[in-house]
Amino acid sequence: FLYISLLVALPFIFFSKIELSLINLMYLPLISLITVVFTTSLGLILAILNSFFKDVSYIISVLLNVVFFLTPIVYPLSSVPEFMKSYLIFNPFVSFIEIWRGLFFYSQIDYKILIESLIYAFVSLIIATVLYKKYSHKVVENV
Repeated sequence: FLYISLLVALPFIFFSKIELSLINLMYLPLISLITVVFTTSLGLILAILNSFFKDVSYIISVLLNVVFFLTPIVYPLSSVPEFMKSYLIFNPFVSFIEIWRGLFFYSQIDYKILIESLIYAFVSLIIATVLYKKYSHKVVENV
């Protein structure tokens, strides 16, 4: 799965004429791995919750729309007012968007954001693992 995401990212890099240094290209697999771990863990957590509470899928569809507009995807983080930036700390997607934006648009890696992303991925992996070990046998019964 990691290689598929890299296959999607590499043509984007070359055709958009983004200049990346060799050091930044070395971070591409690491950032991809961190992102894949986070999204897979989040998906597992939500799948387990959905097997017990059927309304989770409806809540997720609404929350995805809200999170999309609360995450600086189509606008840069620098355009967010200062008083709102303190609330963005609670949005784990911000660090992932900013690390990819820094890599592609500014050809630099912010190590603070990289560590934040790594922490989010690690914590979500631990939560997903604990939930899976605790409820995997019940998930099969509920499905």
